[in-house]
Amino acid sequence: MEVEEVVVLEMESAIARPARPGRSGASWRTFKPVLLLEKCTKCYMCWKFCPDMAIDIEEEGWPWINYELCKGCGICVTECRPEAMLLVREELG
Repeated sequence: MEVEEVVVLEMESAIARPARPGRSGASWRTFKPVLLLEKCTKCYMCWKFCPDMAIDIEEEGWPWINYELCKGCGICVTECRPEAMLLVREELG
């Protein structure tokens, strides 16, 4: 799978939630998925295919990414038919 580095400028349109306490994460992840709300159709394909169960559904029906569980594999991005997800390089630090 070829991965492009993408810079997301408008982060207000992306969903990310803090991790739930008590769960370990993927400290070695180099890329992470970002959900673009303006393109999301709530088809839940990202949720269905995530092998780490790192995508939950909010009360309003929007998917959100639990970065403590996400390994950055990119399967959710590949399966997102409306192309509402991007893989972005993880910031070091």
